[in-house]
Amino acid sequence: MKQLKYIVISVMFAMGMTSCEDFFDTKTPSAMDTQVYNSASMTEQVIASVYNEFATDRFYRNRLACGYMGLNTDIEYCTKSGNQGTWTKYAGTPVNSDISQSAGKDPWGLFSVNIERLNVAIDGIRTLSDLNKKEFQYYLGECLFLRAFIYLEQLKLWGDVPASFEPLDVTDPNAIYVEKVDRNIVFEQIRKDLKEAADLMPWSQECPGMAQNNICRPSKGSALGLLARANLLYAGKAIRPAQFIKGGCAETVVKYNVEDPAIRQELYKEAADACAQIINHDDAKFKPEFINIFKDLCEDKTSYSDTEYLWVMPFNDGSRGQFLNYNSPKSTGANGQLKNQKTGSTNSVQAVVPSFVFKYDPQDKRKWVTIAPFEWVQGTGDDYSKTAETCEKYFPESTASDKKLYPKKRTIEGLYLGKYRVEWLNRERGGNDDGVDFPIIRYTDVLLMYAEACAANIDGFTYDAGATVSPQACLDKVRTRAGLTPVTLTLEALQDERAFEFCGEYIRKWDLMRWGIWKEKMIATQAECVAMGDTYASKEIFYKLKLNDDLKDPKATVVHAYEFEEIYGLHASETEDKSALNTEEASVWWYSSNIFVSDSEGNLLKSYKLYNYENNYNENKLNERFFWPIFQNNLGSSNGSLWNDYGY
Repeated sequence: MKQLKYIVISVMFAMGMTSCEDFFDTKTPSAMDTQVYNSASMTEQVIASVYNEFATDRFYRNRLACGYMGLNTDIEYCTKSGNQGTWTKYAGTPVNSDISQSAGKDPWGLFSVNIERLNVAIDGIRTLSDLNKKEFQYYLGECLFLRAFIYLEQLKLWGDVPASFEPLDVTDPNAIYVEKVDRNIVFEQIRKDLKEAADLMPWSQECPGMAQNNICRPSKGSALGLLARANLLYAGKAIRPAQFIKGGCAETVVKYNVEDPAIRQELYKEAADACAQIINHDDAKFKPEFINIFKDLCEDKTSYSDTEYLWVMPFNDGSRGQFLNYNSPKSTGANGQLKNQKTGSTNSVQAVVPSFVFKYDPQDKRKWVTIAPFEWVQGTGDDYSKTAETCEKYFPESTASDKKLYPKKRTIEGLYLGKYRVEWLNRERGGNDDGVDFPIIRYTDVLLMYAEACAANIDGFTYDAGATVSPQACLDKVRTRAGLTPVTLTLEALQDERAFEFCGEYIRKWDLMRWGIWKEKMIATQAECVAMGDTYASKEIFYKLKLNDDLKDPKATVVHAYEFEEIYGLHASETEDKSALNTEEASVWWYSSNIFVSDSEGNLLKSYKLYNYENNYNENKLNERFFWPIFQNNLGSSNGSLWNDYGY
């Protein structure tokens, strides 16, 4: 179980905290009190207030980690037409929702609160703490890391944002109006902060106190990993105003953030060096089985030594955080029957783009971990047992009247993300807050970033960080785990590999942008999905079920539980009629279904149904809707220091 229990603490800005047996048990003073930074435990409490804010309503707890950002792409999309869908379909006009009209309780406002908290803490530690002590060095590094992470998230969501790296001057009434700046200023500060953080923080096993060997707290490895990610974004392309002009620029262009190739090469080299340090120190973090990466997360494993993650955003078990609620297969119809699914809905907003389903190599072990083509239900098995006589063939050891827990097949437009699953928990899930940590960066990302920074021939640049780390070997290692043969290292090969490896992990959107292929990929994906309607309109998909009563809740009333033993037909090469194998002697029968179902208007996989952008929408607008607008309630209180670009 998790060792960290971040809940509300009473520090800056009158936020309240109840102490917790595994975390802080000292009464918390004001974070403005200069005595705070003479005490290691009190300083740690100040930092905990930042983590607490991540878990508040309309922030990471149930918004940014739950389908509102990072979707839609060429491989994953949001199935909701409400709030999440509104922010992911790249609409032609500004939209209102519960994250843009909440007067400060919105991502922009909550990011701003945390930045100020961290600015105060950084200043306090530098000024008042004994930086000869290892714990204060770590806390300073942790604050710099968290500030860099927050600013990087802001750049990803809004493009250009205000730059505030010192505490606000409380004697100046205009100090709160921090002006938006060119994003390169912020990128440079992120780079500076992460390099200092990596110097201040040791490797995870050597971190002080509760941070030791814990992926819920940053370390040298996570700072280096985030530095590599930030540098690749900074060195890459982006959607930007043609000119940075106060008040806004009407024209939007796609260009490199940094025009000078020499500086881009410096950024790639720095990214490669950062990744090489991690690889040389932490290569044992690479999990031999892909599925166990995500099982470990769902099982609340937080040991840095035993998991592939370098850093996760910690949520409190069962009381804060709805990551599983929004990113798992739907299981609402199995409450009290599916293992660990006691109560609560499962909103399940993430789905896999239909055309991407068919792009996996048939031997790729990642496919049926990443894709869950079902939802959990309970009943007599009507979705599979066409008649009572055949029921026992579809459901081994069952009769037609038995109530069963089983995976109900989904149509091609609703194949859920399968990396995070209720049945993998080690505890009961009651209500919508499951408390599964939000994964930020894992070791395989480091391997592929290193390969890209070293040898992808970006701008003709190649770099070798030393014979101990081979870029080609990094790519080979990832493919071998997936059950695939090696391919020659190229940028195109890496782009494809990152899609198959990281689908559903809130990475792809910004990968496409930094490569400069965002718009191209979105338009191509739309066309591929529409073409599937003609190609596969009559295609049969075949399913075989197997008994697995371990999936049942101990108090379940269903007689048996089942899971897919095999799925056939979701690779382009799979054309055999498996129903021909259904003989009386067969131990288990194949069930067939056409999951390419038309709607009431006869539309099958039309582009607007996938929410990549709206029906009949001008595709040239895609580049203007990559970023969110700064919300009106934030603009209205900015005294002119904020404005929107991108035609908002």
